[in-house]
Amino acid sequence: MTEAKHVDECRDVYDFLDEVRLRPGMFIRGGSLLELQSMLYGFRVASAIYGPQPVLDFEHEGPFTKWLWPRLSVVP
Repeated sequence: MTEAKHVDECRDVYDFLDEVRLRPGMFIRGGSLLELQSMLYGFRVASAIYGPQPVLDFEHEGPFTKWLWPRLSVVP
């Protein structure tokens, strides 16, 4: 099992997602996938404004959303 680390030690959003997986209650209220999606969309917006290159995986029609919708029983 991977040892949890401080969020400042994350190299990218995927490292952060590993931290969420290890300690979901610390990052996501009630383990809500909708909350996680909202957080990742916020990350995308911030990376577009402040980062050198946005991570597009979390766009509305992106790979993360297509993974998430079936788990929430949402029909696009």
